[in-house]
Amino acid sequence: MINKKGQTMDGLLTGVSIVAACGIVLTILLYIMFSMGATFKQVNTPAQAYNESGSTYNSDSYHAWLNATGYILQKTGDAGFSAPTITAVINRTSEVGTVLVSGNYSVSSSGVVYNASPQTWNNVSISYVYLYTADTQSSNATTTLTSQWVTFLPWIGIILLVLAAGTVLFLVIRYFSSTKGV
Repeated sequence: MINKKGQTMDGLLTGVSIVAACGIVLTILLYIMFSMGATFKQVNTPAQAYNESGSTYNSDSYHAWLNATGYILQKTGDAGFSAPTITAVINRTSEVGTVLVSGNYSVSSSGVVYNASPQTWNNVSISYVYLYTADTQSSNATTTLTSQWVTFLPWIGIILLVLAAGTVLFLVIRYFSSTKGV
């Protein structure tokens, strides 16, 4: 029989190094995929919103309030929202509605519509055009792939824990099996 008491743990060090290298490569690939997904998006895509009404300024109603404090356009949440241009503001207090003259309001580049007149309109609908950053099939595919890998990441920790426990168990069993009685 061969005496294995002086055997080193070079195999364990190699295994840990391989797992660490795989983790580093996976991290780099996820970063590249995330960056690619962002570059695949279509920047400055034109869009339109028709007859938008509804605001957080009037909690008991869904009508847009146009006053001196401003009304935040709902599409400002779109990625890359920019360059809003109002095409129509209609006061809906009557059944037909009254188109407000463009000098009675202004819009900021961040999408806040301000009332330039002393009157407050509490039931308006606003139509406008704007630019935003649109998703494409390529950006959606890379985002899906990246998110699926990120969802899998907790399992890597569990797999490493099982491998480490198996290694320790193997070493303990080998130690006790090699010892001869007391």
